[in-house]
Amino acid sequence: MAREVLSLGGGRRPAPKHALDEHVAPGRRRERSTLMLLILLVLSSGFVVGTTATFNASTKNANNTFATMALDSPSNIGVTGTGTAEVVNWDRPSTNAGTGYLMTFKDSGAAISNLGVTTSCDATGTYSNVASVAHNAATTTHTWTDTSVTTRANYADGRVYCYQVQSAYPYLTSPATTIPSTAWLSQVNNPIASAVVGLTLINGNGTYSTSVTGNGDRKLTAGDKFTFVFNQPIQTATAPTNSQTICANGKKVTSAAAVDASIFIGMSNTNNNACAPSTETLSGFQISLSTDPTSFQLVRYAETITWGTTCGASPTTCDVMIVTVGAQKGSNTWQMATGTTMSIRGTANGTNLVSAGNTTRAYCASGTATNVVANATVEKYRADPATGRCIISGLSHTL
Repeated sequence: MAREVLSLGGGRRPAPKHALDEHVAPGRRRERSTLMLLILLVLSSGFVVGTTATFNASTKNANNTFATMALDSPSNIGVTGTGTAEVVNWDRPSTNAGTGYLMTFKDSGAAISNLGVTTSCDATGTYSNVASVAHNAATTTHTWTDTSVTTRANYADGRVYCYQVQSAYPYLTSPATTIPSTAWLSQVNNPIASAVVGLTLINGNGTYSTSVTGNGDRKLTAGDKFTFVFNQPIQTATAPTNSQTICANGKKVTSAAAVDASIFIGMSNTNNNACAPSTETLSGFQISLSTDPTSFQLVRYAETITWGTTCGASPTTCDVMIVTVGAQKGSNTWQMATGTTMSIRGTANGTNLVSAGNTTRAYCASGTATNVVANATVEKYRADPATGRCIISGLSHTL
């Protein structure tokens, strides 16, 4: 039975629900109710105590619905090819960095352009967890090397791989094939970079592009240039040299012993006029022509090799080889038909056009070695691999 209290006016009123209610003014009671509500909100928010980072509901921790701040994402991701591996670099967040990073991967298929331009790498599709890296507060740039490139399904030169990095808390012990249910991951603006794997030509995306330029007379003339942009650095000692030559052969025919109308870069002989693609060593590229030349005597020219220094933001490291046509040897004539396009195919000689770095790879090693001439035993080029891209076809030019 509830107690009743006699009021000063002689009436009776209910006893207080709490012993302190007799001494708390109505305004203070409202303040206390507000304080208690705030305390309840904080207790139900999943606030993390004693860590170096706090996170919000956009993180991937399904066990926590409310929080105060999110893990910040890394930035400035880049990928550098080095032989048979890919090196991924990124900058740590300046705040809320977590304790490590989750690296994810997606195979984006063969380069879609005949110029080797990569397919777009974005956040859509399925990314697989491939590794985790510990956060190092003492350094801005973090690095992870993908040494499993050549073991992945459908690997081939000229295939596009996508890499994404996310901040993680706690640090995920490598290999991070499964995300623990208690892990927090950054969810927005996670950086993604693309890599053309293996060793092949790319368009360039910067100062240089794979191209053939001249004065428009449809001939090979001293000063004309062939520019080749590789997706990773080349050992210059394995490339064509100034002591070798450029050679242009005759009419495109169908005989088994004949070769398509072509320009050869890095031929081993230096004799005047005659080209011998069935016996000469090719250290550079065969450039096949789409149309027979209008004048098709065999011609040979000196060549000068120079190297560029940059080719844009993606890939972050590459090599640019520029071959300049020198003086003609002999007096033969050769001229292309109007509208001729070119297909660039690299040598299959495994000692030429070899990548630099800790691991090495010969140009388009996953492509089939194919005879330039049907009965040749020396001179071969690499065909496009089934799942990659090495040949640049349909290239316009200004010769």
